[in-house]
Amino acid sequence: MGKIMTRPRMGLIRWIAAALLAHLALVGFPSASVIAAPLSGGAGIDYSSAPNGQTTKDALGFLTLALGRCDGTAVGARYEDTLVGNGLSGTLNLGLPVAKTVIARAIGSRFLGDETYRAWRLKAGPQVVLPTGQTVSLSYVRFEDNADWISNSVVGELTIPRGESLSVKAGATYGSLPDGLTNFQGSVGLDWVAAKHLLLMSELGAGENVTTISTSTGGVGIGRGGSGVRGRRSGGSSTQNQFAATASFGLRVLVP
Repeated sequence: MGKIMTRPRMGLIRWIAAALLAHLALVGFPSASVIAAPLSGGAGIDYSSAPNGQTTKDALGFLTLALGRCDGTAVGARYEDTLVGNGLSGTLNLGLPVAKTVIARAIGSRFLGDETYRAWRLKAGPQVVLPTGQTVSLSYVRFEDNADWISNSVVGELTIPRGESLSVKAGATYGSLPDGLTNFQGSVGLDWVAAKHLLLMSELGAGENVTTISTSTGGVGIGRGGSGVRGRRSGGSSTQNQFAATASFGLRVLVP
């Protein structure tokens, strides 16, 4: 099975390296105060890019309730996607403690296109808070839509707090896609409270047959792969692997 590249490999590697250096440079920025409240919410906007020219934009509102170590977030969003069209999405994110340092988390999303498109995504698994403050999670993710795109993945994530207002994130994904393709990708990102009520979010990913990225507050990323190129050859259709990159950027206005 052949492989193709969306751009020369060295050019892609240089682009990823430059973006990662810009991300890591933010670690040295001064911290801002983080507001903690049982009931909070906000609004935001997001933008993401994926292979083959796929882009997703959204505007969203969310409400979070935290009671002790339990938390729940409800999100509503209006999205525009160049692959599946425009529509509405709803997300529910629930975290329940099952041990002193372990939280079981489930995130479900439903996508309703303006026309006929329908999809859903489920992400579930444990989160473990380490004695040194980092959080490690292992999740199962399933995405399915009414165009017969189904993916099943295992996702490992690490969150490293850097003071009260900055978190560095890293993740790895392995899974199956339609047509017998395999998805493998890594990502790195930052959540930075740049001001009292302003959160900036960013994430970069790269790998083979990558899928779009989604944020913890139900933002960008339909979850459908932008890669896995299908073409016509003599004798029928073909599917090829593809190495490419993704990126997402978000802004949240926090209340209170």
